[in-house]
Amino acid sequence: MAFENTMYFQENTVKSITAELNSKLSQNVSNQFLVTFSKINSDRTSNSSEFPMIDIGDGLTTVASGVFQNYITAGYELFSYNNSVINDNLNIFNNVSYTTGKHAFTFGGSFEMQKFGNSYQRSGTSYYRYASVADFLKTGTPEEVAPIQYGLTYVYPGMDPYAKVTYFLPALYAQDNITLSDRFSITVGLRAEMPKFKNDLTANPVVDTLRLLNANGDITSYGSAEWPKTRIMLSPRVGFVGMFLATRTSLFAVVLVFSLVVFLSYGLPINLPILGLSRTKLSQVAMQHLHHGSKTSVLIRKNTTG
Repeated sequence: MAFENTMYFQENTVKSITAELNSKLSQNVSNQFLVTFSKINSDRTSNSSEFPMIDIGDGLTTVASGVFQNYITAGYELFSYNNSVINDNLNIFNNVSYTTGKHAFTFGGSFEMQKFGNSYQRSGTSYYRYASVADFLKTGTPEEVAPIQYGLTYVYPGMDPYAKVTYFLPALYAQDNITLSDRFSITVGLRAEMPKFKNDLTANPVVDTLRLLNANGDITSYGSAEWPKTRIMLSPRVGFVGMFLATRTSLFAVVLVFSLVVFLSYGLPINLPILGLSRTKLSQVAMQHLHHGSKTSVLIRKNTTG
């Protein structure tokens, strides 16, 4: 049996704000500036006051096992005291668009910050387990019986109870959308970004001395206080949009929208999927292909024109 105040609640709060400024600098040049910020809190709360959680057994178990068929539970829920997750997200974008002839250029930069914090104190208000009601009622008397289990988690004075990490992702990118005809256009672009972690890690000396195998099968050790190396990552982008006739005699028109993102890293080859079209008259077919880390989305539409 559990008393009402041993229950807990999950409170999720989301706050966000967005600001956008669009400017036309000339006949061919425009600018977009966008800022978004969101603050997400996820907390476990209880109606209980800060009181120890107590389990009182039926007296039918042994001290060694500590397992009861029936028991009473009272106090602050064991896993909810100071159990909180915070997640702050900041995104800043600035895009400059320039059009000339068949070209529509976009040059821009972005900055992303993600900040996480996790506070978790199991048994934060302390935990007591007694074998029976009789043992519990002897608390504070000369015949006091020690609990069969006791626990307490606490934060050292002046220490922050949250484990925090902050992640930055600055990026620069450029893109050109080339309109080759009224039925076909191609888009090429390049994005460069450099992820970075702000916080220093605390080393675990036990993990640091472990002898492990690396990718080549050699025995080595790894430092637990090291983030991945900060380096610039390049992501080229290629895509096209085309409109084609299905057959010479058909009155059906096929509109093919093909979006392709290619990631080049460590000399791996590019994997391009092969798209096959059947003659079945479909109003809409959506296909997604995931292959070796490269994602290709294909949307095929057949529309009757007569």
